[in-house]
Amino acid sequence: MDFARATFHPDVRLQLFSLFLQDEVAIVPQKLWLTAGSKFEHNDYTGWELQPSLRLLWKLRPKQAIWAAMSRAARTPSVYETSVRLPIPAPPNFPIPGTLLGNPNLESESLLAYEMGYRVQPAKRIWLDATAFYNRYRHLVSESASLLPSPGPLPQLLLKMSNEVRGQTYGGELSASYTVSTLWNLQGSYSLLGGDGEQAQGTATQSARSSLVRRRVISSRSVRA
Repeated sequence: MDFARATFHPDVRLQLFSLFLQDEVAIVPQKLWLTAGSKFEHNDYTGWELQPSLRLLWKLRPKQAIWAAMSRAARTPSVYETSVRLPIPAPPNFPIPGTLLGNPNLESESLLAYEMGYRVQPAKRIWLDATAFYNRYRHLVSESASLLPSPGPLPQLLLKMSNEVRGQTYGGELSASYTVSTLWNLQGSYSLLGGDGEQAQGTATQSARSSLVRRRVISSRSVRA
């Protein structure tokens, strides 16, 4: 695409206000803590966005703990996604010209994240961690295609920004850390990440799901202060 030919709504002016509050409560002194907070954000596109978070930490023993967390995040549509107008020349193998249009009625993309983990220090210099997560994505911005009548013999392709994609990612990580000295630390980890997505059309959702991610990662590093 030739983005030099793109035009935008001339009267776009954006104002963003945000506030973050957080507090920690010891449910059981020296044993169980709850951290609760939220980001309050207002923008000119979607209005108020509430992004809360909860985190629970349970100290089983002095060197052993488990934790769990839940949070919501949102991404406000950009100026490009809401107001762009970009002509698309017809490629040789698809002789239909098109136009990419922004959508001022887009909703914010949203993420609902769940996490849990376990940490233990089996020896003086060794820490072991195990974590797992699940992320649910809704209202992801994509391009919805349709064919419109045109004065010529061929129709015109219209690509319009929409919130028709949703998906999920999930996985976990095992990691270890060994303190060689006060100035030297060895770290290693194994991560597993997966995910998929699907596109809705109106009130119906396509049954076919597309694989987004399938990945395993093994890493190690040596850190010197």
